[in-house]
Amino acid sequence: MRFERNPYDWCVMNKIIDRKQCAIPWHVDDLKIFHMDPAEVTAILDLINTDYCTISSLTVTRGRVHEYLGMTIDFSCEGKVKFTMIGYIDNIFQDLPDDMRGHANTAASNRLFETNTEDPNLLDKAEAELFHHRTAKLLYLSKRARPDIQLPVAYLCTRVQKPNTDDHAKLVRLTKYLDDTIGLPLILAMDRSGKIRWHVDAAFAVHNDIKSHTGATISMGQGAVSS
Repeated sequence: MRFERNPYDWCVMNKIIDRKQCAIPWHVDDLKIFHMDPAEVTAILDLINTDYCTISSLTVTRGRVHEYLGMTIDFSCEGKVKFTMIGYIDNIFQDLPDDMRGHANTAASNRLFETNTEDPNLLDKAEAELFHHRTAKLLYLSKRARPDIQLPVAYLCTRVQKPNTDDHAKLVRLTKYLDDTIGLPLILAMDRSGKIRWHVDAAFAVHNDIKSHTGATISMGQGAVSS
């Protein structure tokens, strides 16, 4: 179809159609196609259907709001995109007991990095498996639409092998914070500078085993594109 590969990102194809750029980024077998003229998008979809869809037609969603990989992606506000995962969090809550829901102002307390290795109260096998399962679900959430919970999730991931009651309490603090902020969106936007900004910092030897901790975030003006 005479598209050219973007030299900066090989999962993006570009083509100038009627003096306007058409771009197609893809992830595995999912495409996002955009152009100023909706008719051009329709024409491309028709070509793909004709050339490749011999068994069944493409599944197509169009408009400003899309559901993808558990995320609701909303382009309704000009110049911004908003990500939420309310349904995904609701599914997590369906599996939680009542004492893991409620209210918390922050995702973690200032005791987050205090690992109580002397705690003899290890979770039993069933509880430990649930701890691991819930932490894994929160990890997926934190890397998609809720970077505000990345720090406590990163810590909990280090505790999934032998979690104790202290680790469970930190997980409860996090789920209560999520219950309190279920609709909090990740909003991405560019500022007028057109610059991509990296912020990187490290905290030296902050963990009990004398390991350090490094963090980084990338922004184009508002919100963390990656962190």
